[in-house]
Amino acid sequence: MKKENIALEISIISIVTSIAATCVAIYRTPELGFDYMGVLVGILSLLTTVLIGWQIYTFIDIKKHSQNLQKISAGTSLEIQKNMAVSESANWMIYHYLLLNEDPLGLNYRFIYHGIACLFHTSQFYDIVTCNAIVKGLLECIVEPKSITVTKSGKNDILKLLYGVKDSDKIDGYLELLNRIALLDVR
Repeated sequence: MKKENIALEISIISIVTSIAATCVAIYRTPELGFDYMGVLVGILSLLTTVLIGWQIYTFIDIKKHSQNLQKISAGTSLEIQKNMAVSESANWMIYHYLLLNEDPLGLNYRFIYHGIACLFHTSQFYDIVTCNAIVKGLLECIVEPKSITVTKSGKNDILKLLYGVKDSDKIDGYLELLNRIALLDVR
């Protein structure tokens, strides 16, 4: 049985009890005269019932919010871990290149991918000025796109990030960047 149903049943029982108490309190005297003491007891019992019902409802509602916060917290923690993994992967590849003077995916790919990833994430919080600077920097470096070779999956990853950029119509040079990325050579 759900907690909401239990709370509803308890509230109904409390209301019935308060009505019964009101009836008993009003019929206190044998001559059936109007008794202010009975009215006061009835009003107080009704108010008590309402307050108890409200407390039960609030308690159930707080538990729901607490569970939602725990789910959000777990999801946020997972996203932070994913971001840390990507960041550490990029750092690891830099050191790999510095030690061995080679990058398995190529430095051009790494530069373009991380530049586009930076553009994607910056666009998520609508910082158009910074997005314009990122696009300008990428366009200055990708002068001859046909001379840059990347893997097919790498090019697809870059294009997926580019298509996810928010407010791309407000970013200066976005379409030119998209065209240059489309012209990258694939191995």
